Amino acid sequence: MPSLCRRLLPAVFMLTLVLPAHAQSGGPASPSKQGQPGRSVQSGQPGPPPSRGGQAGPRGPEPWWRERSPFSKELGLTKEQTDRIEKLFQDTRPELNRLDDTLRRRENTLDALIKDDSSEAMISQQIDKVEDARGKLNKTRQMMLVHMRKALTPLQLAKFETLHAQWQDELRRAQLEREKLERDHKQNQNQKPDPRSAPDRQGRPGA
Repeated sequence: MPSLCRRLLPAVFMLTLVLPAHAQSGGPASPSKQGQPGRSVQSGQPGPPPSRGGQAGPRGPEPWWRERSPFSKELGLTKEQTDRIEKLFQDTRPELNRLDDTLRRRENTLDALIKDDSSEAMISQQIDKVEDARGKLNKTRQMMLVHMRKALTPLQLAKFETLHAQWQDELRRAQLEREKLERDHKQNQNQKPDPRSAPDRQGRPGA
């Protein structure tokens, strides 16, 4: 069985059931961001999806370790465990924010270089900077998860893996449903008759 740390890392980047920013806007992802899941520094760990009754706020579902989260209740976290995990998150949060800001700035610079048709050497150098920033951010997140993991008992860890697998299944189903709705919407849009070709009241074709 893969380690909990390796299984949790992808979830750090997919914390809610909302579409990524580029999908919400209806436009394509920028070249430097294609294929990347959405980032969220605020929660640091997977929160329960809405269908599990998560307390959603302006920044998404409640972080999994906090008292109002169904994850916390199902795991039976004690106040001591909750406080310990919260402290780990708050201690790491400034560094996560700093690294995330660095990554965004470097991605924006890369986008500008690509749009300006800069030299391949300049683009290549900037890609290295982007990936370096991404690697540091991922490493910091993963180490935070390792430390959070140590706050749980073996029984809680096993239950967490089960709950997390269920959460990922719900995410996948929600994503498939979203994609189906989008396809249906596009198909309906394509099938709408052109009002210019509709017959007028006397049965004559429209002008």
